[in-house]
Amino acid sequence: MKKLVSVLLSCILIFAFAGCSQQGNTEADNTTTEPSATIESTEEPTTEPDSTEESSEPSSEVEAETSEETENQEEAAGSNILIAYFSWSGNTEQVAQEIQSQTGGDLFEIVPAEPYPDDFDETADRWHEERDSDARPAISGQVEDMSNYDIIFLGYPIWSSDLPAVNRTFLEQYDFAGKTIIPFCTHGGSSFGNSVNRIEELAPEAEVLDGYETYGTDVAGCADEVAEWISGLGL
Repeated sequence: MKKLVSVLLSCILIFAFAGCSQQGNTEADNTTTEPSATIESTEEPTTEPDSTEESSEPSSEVEAETSEETENQEEAAGSNILIAYFSWSGNTEQVAQEIQSQTGGDLFEIVPAEPYPDDFDETADRWHEERDSDARPAISGQVEDMSNYDIIFLGYPIWSSDLPAVNRTFLEQYDFAGKTIIPFCTHGGSSFGNSVNRIEELAPEAEVLDGYETYGTDVAGCADEVAEWISGLGL
């Protein structure tokens, strides 16, 4: 009888120990999963925003730098170009403005200190007197610093197949040594006449390139011709 009771007590103790051991393992498993989940939840958000910002910001900076560089190049291209012109009727002025729009150069109007009359016949009479006396009529205003310019587009109407007197004054007023002069003119049928030879005489140390000439009545549609001419100059 005593032996039977001892066996029963041993079985009860064994079952009780096994139950406690299983419960302890279950609690240990539950405590080891939570830190792993916490690490994963904190790592995921830190990667995606960083990759998005890195891919977008450099692109906008490069575009801004490229745009600024292009603007600087365009400004530099026209910074050494001067378009100086005399225009009595406005025809030569239209060509000068077209050259300016295509090159980005600075405009300078050659204005006689004593304006020519509006009447054509009176202007022709005055011009004949200036031509016969080889006059140099005064100019109102001046180029602030001619040393800034290496290329000078020089415009004028053709009068009696020659260069007007005010343009001659302009050529003698500045030093064109080492500079490039590019003539352009409007006319009624005589093309450049003797004007290019006159420019070479008055500015002998300058290089004179091929010019552009057009009828005074055709200046409104000169844009394409001017573009083709400028392109061929290789500036």
